[in-house]
Amino acid sequence: MNQSREIRIDDKTTVSQSRLIEYFSQTRGLVFRKSIRSRSVLAGSHASRFRGRGMDFAESRVYQPGDDVNRIDWRVTARTGETHSKIFIEERERPVIVACEFSDSMYFGSRRCFKSVFASHIAAVLTWIAVHQGDRVGGLVTRSDHTIGIKPGSGKRSALKLIGQIVRFANAIPESYSSEQNQLSETLERIAATTHPGSMIVLIGDFYSVDDQSEMLMHKLQQHNDLVLIEVSDALELEPPDPGRYAITDGQDSIAIDTRSQQQRTQYQNIYRNKLQVLQDICQKQAVALLHMSTSSEPLAAIQPLLTTSGSGHSQALADSEINAAINTR
Repeated sequence: MNQSREIRIDDKTTVSQSRLIEYFSQTRGLVFRKSIRSRSVLAGSHASRFRGRGMDFAESRVYQPGDDVNRIDWRVTARTGETHSKIFIEERERPVIVACEFSDSMYFGSRRCFKSVFASHIAAVLTWIAVHQGDRVGGLVTRSDHTIGIKPGSGKRSALKLIGQIVRFANAIPESYSSEQNQLSETLERIAATTHPGSMIVLIGDFYSVDDQSEMLMHKLQQHNDLVLIEVSDALELEPPDPGRYAITDGQDSIAIDTRSQQQRTQYQNIYRNKLQVLQDICQKQAVALLHMSTSSEPLAAIQPLLTTSGSGHSQALADSEINAAINTR
């Protein structure tokens, strides 16, 4: 890996906006790939193919010899009685939507940093890559009690608006925690209501509120967009601490867990594993790309499966090994 590219996460519980802006220079030359084929980064063995930049409809005109028959405008042809062809222009600025779901459980971390901090770094990296590609970047930032949307726009100004909101939400650590039963569905519903077809949508969170309604909305979004879910986890979610008695607090209330009990260890592990299984099953069924990331990963390496292998200063093999390491611990 080219170490000169990497910016390490020094933040623990809050995010520095200046740190996220540094990724602007570090992401030059990185390009989103048009397809995701690596089974190791998907939920199951399906392949999710990115549409990439597409074509915008311009007009219909009378059919001319040599026109592609697949582009015949049958509605206009039927209405006029004369064969017409659809004319397209290249869509040079694809909307890229970077969405962060800051559920209360994202404000947690046992090792390096909060999941909310890691998600902010990933979101910033993706945002700047879109800017360098010439795409229009926008996004959505949600938490249990508030949502802010940023309309897709070109250039650094739109990116800075989005990054500013990400920092604001990431640093607003909740004083108390709610059940948030429907937050993922509400986030997906908001994205569906505000996103134009042909967009690349990357949603970052831990997705503990995944449910049947979430699946329905994923299906709706994936039909006309490229939907990618990035599931962020902490090492302590995957495996309970060493046998012992531990106090856990949300800042107000405290509970004790006894990891000396095999039953409690199993119950502890099943909370995460059950959520992960549901999420993987849904993404496999709906052909939605699902990428797992641990807070111990480096952001520029962690997003490697979303990038083309050419033009990147990173080692593909090393990046994949970091992703696979996070997956294999499950």
